[in-house]
Amino acid sequence: MGSPLTKLLSRTFNRVSPSGEPAPKNVEAYRAALNEILKEREGKIKGIIVYPPTVDWNIPLFQRPQQLALELSKSGYLFFFSTGKNLYDRVDGFRKINDNCYVTNQYDLVIKELPKFILLLSSTNLGVLLEDVARMKGKATVVYDYIDEIHRDISKENVDHAFKRHEYMKRHADVFIATADNLYNEALKDRPKDTYLIPNGVDYDHFHVQRNPANVPLDLAPILEKKKPVIGYYGALASWFDYELIKKAAETRTDLEFVLIGWDYDGSLYKQGLDQYRNIHYLGIKDYSILPQYAVWFDVATIPFVLNKITESTSPIKVFEYMALGTPIVTTNLRECRKYRSVLIGKDQGDFLRQLDEALRLRDDTGYKALLDKEAKENTWDKRAAEIVERITGKH
Repeated sequence: MGSPLTKLLSRTFNRVSPSGEPAPKNVEAYRAALNEILKEREGKIKGIIVYPPTVDWNIPLFQRPQQLALELSKSGYLFFFSTGKNLYDRVDGFRKINDNCYVTNQYDLVIKELPKFILLLSSTNLGVLLEDVARMKGKATVVYDYIDEIHRDISKENVDHAFKRHEYMKRHADVFIATADNLYNEALKDRPKDTYLIPNGVDYDHFHVQRNPANVPLDLAPILEKKKPVIGYYGALASWFDYELIKKAAETRTDLEFVLIGWDYDGSLYKQGLDQYRNIHYLGIKDYSILPQYAVWFDVATIPFVLNKITESTSPIKVFEYMALGTPIVTTNLRECRKYRSVLIGKDQGDFLRQLDEALRLRDDTGYKALLDKEAKENTWDKRAAEIVERITGKH
C-alpha cells in the first residue's frame, strides 16, 4: 500500500504521550539541549516543523514520513521527528540526522517550549486527538497529510476516532495535502481552498543502481542461478495483495520465477500455501538500505493488488522506486498507476499475464528505459518537498 506502516501506526493510539513524561531530573537537560539546537539555528531557518510520534525513524519501512523529514530539513526547515514507540530508535533526547533534522522522544517538551511551529500531522497518526490540535491553535500551523483511505481495515478499532479527526481537519487544517486523486477529490468537496495533491515519491539516487554479479544477495542467488526471468514484488503482503493472480501466473508460467519481499501485514501470506509453488519465493522483510540490491535483479517489477476502495485511493511508493531502478512495471488496473506512461496495466488476469510478456520484451528497449528514467526524475521526494514548502510559505 501507499502506507504499509499502518498496522504499526494503528497501535500507537494511546492517550498517554508516546514520548513519555521525562524523568524530573532530566527535564532541564532536555530543555537545555533543545535551546542549544534553537540557538544555533536562530536566523538561519525558514521555520520549525514538528512531526508527532507516529512511527520510529529506523523501522525497516523507510517511507513518506522519513523521506519528507529529510527533504524538508534540507530545504531550510528545522525538523523534529518524534519517535513512535522508540523501539528501533532508542533515542534519549535529541539525535541529529542532518544539520536540520533531529529524532526525539521529547515531543511534549518540544511543543510546549516552541512559541510557534508547523505541525505536520499524518492521517495515519491516531495518537493526536482533536483536543490536542485545538489547544495548539494560535501557535501551530497545522498541515494535514491525508495518506490512506480511512477504513476499518487500516485504522482497526480506532476508525471512529480517525473519522472524527479527519472531518475536523477538513474544516480546520491550515493546509490539507492528499496523496491520491480519490483522497484529493473527496477533500475538495468540503474545502476547495488550501487543498493540494502531493503524491508519494522516490529517492532516485538510492534506487538508481546497477546490477553487480559480485554483490548478489545470498538468498536471491539460487533463484538467479535458474537463469529464468524474475518477476518481483516488494511491499506489504496483505488482503489487498492479489494472491490468486500470482498463483495463476506461477501455474501458467513455469518459465518464470516469482519473488516476493515484504511484511506479512495481516497474516494473510501464510494462509495462501505459496510454498506449494516451486517458482514462488518469499524472501521475507528486507531493510530499506539493502532493498535496491534485491530489486535490481527483478526483470519485471509488479504491483498485483486487488481493486477496492483502499487500493484505488493509494499512491504506491514502489511504482516510483521501480521507475528509478529502470525495471519494466506491470500493475493491476489501479487508478494511481494508470497516470504513468511507463506502467503496463493488466486489466484482468489474462491481460496481466500478457503484460508480463510485453514487459520482458521491453527490458532492453532504450526508449522505454528513457521513459522510466524520465518519470522517476519527475517524481522525486525533493520535488514533493518543494511543493509542500510552496504551500506552507506564508502560512506560518
